[in-house]
Order: sequence, then C-alpha cells, then structure tokens
Amino acid sequence: MSSLKRYTCCTVWIIVMAAFAAVGCVGAWAQETTGSISGTVTDSSGAVVKGATVYLTNTDRGQNVRMLTTNNNGSYTARSLPLGTYTVKVTAPASRRSR
Repeated sequence: MSSLKRYTCCTVWIIVMAAFAAVGCVGAWAQETTGSISGTVTDSSGAVVKGATVYLTNTDRGQNVRMLTTNNNGSYTARSLPLGTYTVKVTAPASRRSR
C-alpha cells in the first residue's frame, strides 16, 4: 500500500471515529437524571383543594424528599426529583377537615 493511500485511509478512519465519539457524547448529555411529579388534589365531590399539603417520599431510598402546598387550582408540581419510586401523601388544610 502506498504511503499516500495509507495516510488517506488513516485520516478517514480518524475522522469517522471522531464523528462517532462526538455523537456519543451528545447523546450522553441529553439523558435526564431527574424527574418531576405533578397533580391536582380534589375532594370526594371533585372540588379542588387549595392549601393541601403534599408529601413526596422516595421509597427506593426511604427518604422524605419534598413537602409542597397546592395552589388555588389545587395543583402541585415537584421538579428536579432524583429518579426513583415515590409515594404521595396528601393532608387537607385544617379548614377542610372541620367540615
């Protein structure tokens, strides 16, 4: 094999490998390492419950992760949670419990 042909072959091989490496790195950056949980709290009649306390527990780690309060629409969102399995516990505000 001539030295020019060998040089061209090696150069093409290096460029192809560099392209594969670059594409592989981009894919690794795009993977999510966190998640989110959101929902709406309603009572037995279907009315939204504002001011309810929402507790999120990561059952994989046995760790209480977040405590949230529902907004005026009864909604809550927890972002940037470590990946895992969660339980969600809701406590109604004191004004709703007395009814």
